[in-house]
Amino acid sequence: MTRPIRVEKQRTIRASQQRVYQLLSRVEGLPRYADLWLAVDVLEHAGGQVVAEFRGYFGGLPVDSVQRVSLRPPVRLEFRQLRGTFKALRGEYVIEQEGQGSRLTARMEVDAGIPILDEQVVRMVLSTALDRTLAKVKDAAERDLPRLVPAKRPAPVALPSERVVSAEETTPEVEESPAVVEPEAPAQPAPVVPAASPSTEQRRPGRRRRRRRHRRRPGGPPPDRGGTPPQ
Repeated sequence: MTRPIRVEKQRTIRASQQRVYQLLSRVEGLPRYADLWLAVDVLEHAGGQVVAEFRGYFGGLPVDSVQRVSLRPPVRLEFRQLRGTFKALRGEYVIEQEGQGSRLTARMEVDAGIPILDEQVVRMVLSTALDRTLAKVKDAAERDLPRLVPAKRPAPVALPSERVVSAEETTPEVEESPAVVEPEAPAQPAPVVPAASPSTEQRRPGRRRRRRRHRRRPGGPPPDRGGTPPQ
């Protein structure tokens, strides 16, 4: 004989109580957040009471559950199985205002009545399902919040007495004079240096030049040897 397994989870959300309640009160959209269910068909909708058939998987086994959902805005949403796979199923979502945000509490009690699923497996499946449900609700509630974008500060306007002098005003422009290109002087030929006569030391060795002697002609005057010329 199995007994009911009860699991409770909480999550703080950066969104208002009304915002979180709006997400959960749309019964036809609960499969987006409730991890146990893949599809839902609304059978009846009268005032704050909704009868819907949920279909999904529990511990890898296909299950279905027709439930009555009671809406109590903006604080609570209760659900109880009328007929289905489980022996018994009931639970609630409670939303409490907490500062600028809210606190969401999910409670679920299940008597699976499935012999192959022991209490430990049922507790693990419920715990995982509620954790994922709260995480999805938190993400959806916080995703659409308006983001505060800091306003751009206007650029400071300089007063006439505090006019900022730019670098172009402080540095006078200097007009560059055109470059003067001097014509190149024509190339002058290198001076011709006369070849020096070879010195006596540089002459090739050879016979010594003999001094020519003047012979005395017969009947003629003797050669002049530096004396007084004849009268």
